[in-house]
Amino acid sequence: MWTREELKTRGKVAFLRNYWMCVAVALILSLVVGSGGTSATSRVSNAVSGEESSNSIFDVKEQFSELTDNFSPIRNPIRTTIAAVGFLVVCVLAAVYLLLRIFVFKPLEIGGCRFFVENAYEKTSIGKMLFPF
Repeated sequence: MWTREELKTRGKVAFLRNYWMCVAVALILSLVVGSGGTSATSRVSNAVSGEESSNSIFDVKEQFSELTDNFSPIRNPIRTTIAAVGFLVVCVLAAVYLLLRIFVFKPLEIGGCRFFVENAYEKTSIGKMLFPF
């Protein structure tokens, strides 16, 4: 069985053997595949530390009722049309994002993982990131 020291030494040697390629692949992966926004962990830690969100359920109800008071498709067809077009735009953007995530981002992530696995045994080129394509 491997010891911790042995694994650390092998990892350092593999990383230093191809240092700049590893840094470039890690940077590309963090830019392309990395997710943005707040995570559930940060929201939980904010709740535990006492920093509550400013939107309580009652504030949201009041804002929603103010928003929908004058919104009737019969009285204002222009608003209805704008809302429908906005909804369609959001649906199209969501579909495009989903397709990009499936056909571009995930294969790049797999290629990056393959790069690091092969880099553990031999010097590898950055072209391994494009392996799934």
